[in-house]
Amino acid sequence: MKAKPCPSTHFFYLPGYTLPTEGSDSDNDSTEGSSSSASKSGRSSSPDPSQSGTTPTADPKAGALKEALIRDLGEDVHITDEAWTESLYRSIVEQVELEAFLSSGVSGYVVNETNAGYWKDLPEIPVLKEELYGPLTSLMTRIVDQLSPVREKGVTREVVNSHTATLSHEGYKEQCPDISIKATGPSFQKSKAADEFAPGIGYSTVAAVIDVSLEQTSKEIDEVSQLAMYCRHIFLEQPNRNFVRSLIVTHNSVRLVHYDRSGVYVTPYINIHQHPRTFIRLVLGITSPDERVLGLDTSIQWSIDKATGRRAAGTIDTIDGHNQPIRYNLDAGQPPFVRSGIRDRGTTCWHAYHPVTGKRVIIKDAWRISGTRSEREYLEAARDIPGVVQMLSYQDDIAETQHFRPVNPRNRHFESRVKSRLVLEHYGSSVIHFRTRAQAIGAIRDAIVGHYNLLLKSVLHRDVSLQNILLGAPDAPVGLRGILIDLDLAIWTHSPRAEIQVDVLKGTYRFLSIAVLRSAGAKCTPPHDFLDELEAFFYVLSHILLLFKGPGVRDEDMVEMFERWDNANPEHASDSKTAFLMRSWTPSQWWGSAAQDLFTGFKTLIFSIQNEKDALRNRIIYEPESMRKQLEDFGKVVGDQYEKVLKLFDDALLVIEREDREAVESDALSTEPNPLITVASINAFPPSRSPSVPGAQPASPQPSPLKNSRPQASLKRGTEEEAHPEEPLTKHRRVSAEPPNPTPLPSKELVNLSLANQTLVSEKKSSFSLDT
Repeated sequence: MKAKPCPSTHFFYLPGYTLPTEGSDSDNDSTEGSSSSASKSGRSSSPDPSQSGTTPTADPKAGALKEALIRDLGEDVHITDEAWTESLYRSIVEQVELEAFLSSGVSGYVVNETNAGYWKDLPEIPVLKEELYGPLTSLMTRIVDQLSPVREKGVTREVVNSHTATLSHEGYKEQCPDISIKATGPSFQKSKAADEFAPGIGYSTVAAVIDVSLEQTSKEIDEVSQLAMYCRHIFLEQPNRNFVRSLIVTHNSVRLVHYDRSGVYVTPYINIHQHPRTFIRLVLGITSPDERVLGLDTSIQWSIDKATGRRAAGTIDTIDGHNQPIRYNLDAGQPPFVRSGIRDRGTTCWHAYHPVTGKRVIIKDAWRISGTRSEREYLEAARDIPGVVQMLSYQDDIAETQHFRPVNPRNRHFESRVKSRLVLEHYGSSVIHFRTRAQAIGAIRDAIVGHYNLLLKSVLHRDVSLQNILLGAPDAPVGLRGILIDLDLAIWTHSPRAEIQVDVLKGTYRFLSIAVLRSAGAKCTPPHDFLDELEAFFYVLSHILLLFKGPGVRDEDMVEMFERWDNANPEHASDSKTAFLMRSWTPSQWWGSAAQDLFTGFKTLIFSIQNEKDALRNRIIYEPESMRKQLEDFGKVVGDQYEKVLKLFDDALLVIEREDREAVESDALSTEPNPLITVASINAFPPSRSPSVPGAQPASPQPSPLKNSRPQASLKRGTEEEAHPEEPLTKHRRVSAEPPNPTPLPSKELVNLSLANQTLVSEKKSSFSLDT
């Protein structure tokens, strides 16, 4: 990772920041000495950059995490200019108070006979980092106590030497922050004992962290990856974070490191002896009692239980379906789902209740790339489609990452991201929390049908994964047993070629198709098509049938096998999946022969499709454009494949439900106290219902729900690329919820979703909520 200077002449300020004015007091005035001034005993102003300023991480797992974070954050670390550093937090303290503190004996800042100022308690030439922990902690404590006294009840900030403390996990000493800003307040809660890295300190209790270094370093990647390990935990433990800021401090310099959903940037090192005012403001900024300054979203608030220090209740503000303000009540007992990356969508899903009706909802916060279509468009198209998540309301432009950075950062890799908030119907847990065979297989089956119905509306999902299929309500009818969620990466099937071509960075990596993985770096990049999605559904089924020996029981050998699909090299990941398709696999005995037949049949179909795609890709007689056209045409015939897949699922469910029904009847008979069993006594039992599909009668054989419902025409783009050129989307432009002039579909009716009843369900609305 290469560091690049990032000059900037414009500035953007968060609340409390002001632009430095000409002639105002700054850290460059003569009272602090010139850049060549030395301290009382030759304190160096030009530290040796050859020495690394970070602590090496010996633990292999931690090293692997750092490598993953480096890939996550991008190829370059961008450095702002010094002027922007000095502009930060300008109004966080009154100038008069700052000057009074510096001139007081409490500060520890003195000016020598050569008019050079310095912090007297810091060692001049430390040999060990341990020599700096105590003095720096003491200095920052004085700054916070004197210049940022907390006046709000229940809010505190404390500078803690967390490195030399008695750590809760001594083996991880080198992976813990050197200095932590311990905090209490609406967005902080006491960490569980197992999550503390020092007594009373965990990532849910810190406002910021600070790394201590012996010298400055030119290896910015080492610095940002080390701090990123800490900040990633802060994002996870404080899910209402918009950004996290940290400091790297030496005996004579400081730099700020900023992380948000667009990545990372750093400020240049500044000399803390020559620029004490800037140093003080940076310390006050990362310890501010104002949670907005810390980077927290204050539209989300909690009340803290005084006895436990944990969150007891909370609220989240947004707008309702009529564009009116509404405050939902958070479910404090149900932790939100938070994506683990830093530079990504940052998806956070909150469990909440309507303030009046008490109805459960999911509130989803996500950061999309500025100028791209919002998920709202595709959710509007998905209205009333069973098996697909349903939207209740949408709020856009809550925040944007470019507002946390210098304007025009001149970073060619920078993509500003916009935060939006969706209120969605509440469903069950991920499909991995199944309790019966029919529940798991039925959920995947209904999600596939929902996916097909989206395709009828010209919407391709592009992110099928285990996490994106939820279980329906316990008594959900056929068609609502599984719910496909998360349309962040969806796209109109008739979009321009540049928008629909495959991309290994789009979607959940483990569930990408072999064709998508093999497209990395290829000259001929095919479009992402529904066949890639069906392959992803197969990988979901594979995880369920092979990873689980039964409800909640994992096969650890298969865990290791599936982890091979996470290989960062797309070629290696695709080779692992190809080998998987070529081998024979047997689910545990608990699943039964019907599930085995389903798995084998689905695998055979996917392997056949993959072989056909490979054959097209490997024909050397084709020019790239001709090959692309062949692949595009191959991905346009839809109906047969869905019909084949759904027949496999329906056949398996028919057998499983019959087996479950017979098992229930057998158990009932075996517990009958009368040993004389007669035909009359058997007929006295009411008809049994399948335990796998509560409340539903056993299914009977039916024709495929996709018969005569093939939407080939819906995928034919023809001249749409020329007829509908895409124009940049901005937050000032209203985007239609309808597809941009889609090709007419052969039928607007939704496919039949019921195994027991072949009536259409296009007018039914999924509006239920449930408890997890």
